[in-house]
Amino acid sequence: KIGAKFDFVIFRKGQRVSAVVATINQPPFMPQQPSQAPGVKTVAEYDWLGAEFTPLIPSVKPYVDRGVYVADVGGILAKSGLAVGDVVVELDGKKVNDLTSFIALTKDVSPRVGFLFDVIRAGEPLYITVKR
Repeated sequence: KIGAKFDFVIFRKGQRVSAVVATINQPPFMPQQPSQAPGVKTVAEYDWLGAEFTPLIPSVKPYVDRGVYVADVGGILAKSGLAVGDVVVELDGKKVNDLTSFIALTKDVSPRVGFLFDVIRAGEPLYITVKR
């Protein structure tokens, strides 16, 4: 229940430690994109391997300080497990700061060889391997 408080007793290094934890609303890590007219795309986007990537949307920015937002997904990336609402923070071990850096990093990877996404999904880190 939101707002509930729980008492915990933790044993750490032989010591007993008490803590009270309160629950809060879950942050909106998977917000919906605003609806658009059919065929109209956002100004800043990048279509790559069947997915559409955009800069971080405003509702995600308070929780994630870098990366790109997965606005739509299909093809090999969907088959590999990438999902709408994911935030890609690394590509093949290299940090993704924004859409521009992501586009540059995509030039150095190939699905034939394989590559790795480091994403945030619903607030949790997740690795996704992509290979044909």
